[in-house]
Amino acid sequence: MDARREGPVDSTVVVGRSLAVVRRGVRVASVGSVVYVVYVVALLSAVYLLPYGHMIFTRFGDSATVQLLISPVALLLALALVLTSPLVAYRAGAVRGPVAPPPVWVRHVVAGPADTAVSLRRWWLLAAAGATGVIAVLLTFVGLSLWSAGIIGWRRMLLGVAGSILVGAAAARCWLAGQVAAVGGGHPLRASRALRALTAGDLTGQDERGERVAGAVLAGDREGLARELGRRSARHRGRLRPGRAVMLRRDLLAVRRGPGLAQTISVLLLGSGLLGYTLTRSLPLAVLASLVLYRAVTLWGAGLRQQVSPVVPVLGWSEGRQRATHLLLPAAGATIGGAVSAALALVLAGRDVAAGGGVAGLAPFAAPLLLVPVQLLVLVWTATREGPALVTVMPQQMLPRVVLWWFTPAIVLLGASAAILALLGPAP
Repeated sequence: MDARREGPVDSTVVVGRSLAVVRRGVRVASVGSVVYVVYVVALLSAVYLLPYGHMIFTRFGDSATVQLLISPVALLLALALVLTSPLVAYRAGAVRGPVAPPPVWVRHVVAGPADTAVSLRRWWLLAAAGATGVIAVLLTFVGLSLWSAGIIGWRRMLLGVAGSILVGAAAARCWLAGQVAAVGGGHPLRASRALRALTAGDLTGQDERGERVAGAVLAGDREGLARELGRRSARHRGRLRPGRAVMLRRDLLAVRRGPGLAQTISVLLLGSGLLGYTLTRSLPLAVLASLVLYRAVTLWGAGLRQQVSPVVPVLGWSEGRQRATHLLLPAAGATIGGAVSAALALVLAGRDVAAGGGVAGLAPFAAPLLLVPVQLLVLVWTATREGPALVTVMPQQMLPRVVLWWFTPAIVLLGASAAILALLGPAP
């Protein structure tokens, strides 16, 4: 029997008294704070998301872009993304779970004789309510924007509202499951058992890991962030043998130990497929698809990122030679992705290209291949640039600078891809 559950201690009384004491010196989460967060999100959505969404969908309601977004293929893809959101929440729980009480509560209450399920239940319920409320509000206002623009009917809108609540609740539960699984607590179905699997040491370790992640984000430490967020496989160790193309095989081994071949190939196929499908249909969606393809290229560039991290150089090669060798794997991935995109777009265009006649009709479909050097240049620049400048006392202006630093490569890539596809690609 668990002494913390079956002992003479009344956990409810202990938690209630402890909460009254802790509130005197520490600000703890409350129902009012969660309601305020959901209220702020709803207010911002009503002020910005609803009117701007209505304007955009009304302006482009009859365009090829919106028609493509509501096509059966796009709806199936959107459904797949919605269904994978609990998986994203599960992975997020390994870094920062929903149960995050203040350290004083962990040291004096969670580590005490009270039932862990009772002492942590408050933080779990507040986090679950907040996550469900925020997701439901955002998706609801997106549905209102589509309904007000006349793209969907009110029945679909109400169905979307109900679905958003279910998605939010599922994401919150998977968030907790990811937190418990990260500390070896298994996958209990009941929330009370999941809370009992968390110990004071687990919660302290999660708080420390969250600080390391925040530090890596502020410092622009990509490898440090990958170490904290990624799950490097314990397999494939000691399999690098002497022989030819050792640097290339080393980079491939880094991919297998890091994101894994299955994930890397899947993202490459997804990005190239989306780019090929949207190339002749919608320029904005094709530009966004190029960003997905670039994500696959960055996964293949694990060796290049590791070279610029503070590690000992290998083989005594020069820095330029190593960098050029590290580019072979991402260059191959980018070229394969561009070729698949061009071939898919050509197949989908079909008869129209044949009617256009000649090589001139085929030339615009080579535009995805022209994105390859742009992707490699952005990859090298991203791997070698310095992190954002930090100050001793971080001012309020620091956070926008850090966010801009992380998103600058994506902005540059989107701008270059839009220019190439608009000038040299096939007309939608």
